[in-house]
Amino acid sequence: MSLHYIIDGYNLIKHRSFAPSANIHDPRFALVQFLRREKPCGSLKNKVTIVFDGYSGDLSLRGLEFEVIFSCETSADERIKKMVESEPLPKSLVVVSDDRQIRDFAKLCGVVSLGIDEFLPIL
Repeated sequence: MSLHYIIDGYNLIKHRSFAPSANIHDPRFALVQFLRREKPCGSLKNKVTIVFDGYSGDLSLRGLEFEVIFSCETSADERIKKMVESEPLPKSLVVVSDDRQIRDFAKLCGVVSLGIDEFLPIL
């Protein structure tokens, strides 16, 4: 069974273990490049969705092998919760966040939850 990783984008970007490339100025784009390069979600059959707060602005993230969602008027946390709630196969989800409320919610829904420290050592 393939997995679907839902990553709290800004949560990972702001983590002390994430070190973006010095030549990439937008941290969101740096995260996308990091995930492309390091493939921490394993198999290419696994789906990856990165959820960011707010709007994309002038950042173009089209044509990627994974989905990037901007939460717009709601928070990324609320968007992640809705994704978890609506998943018909909760055992296929892995939520990556250090936000305690998100992790607890995911666990209550039967979804695997990883903190950033747990996710990054996979590399």
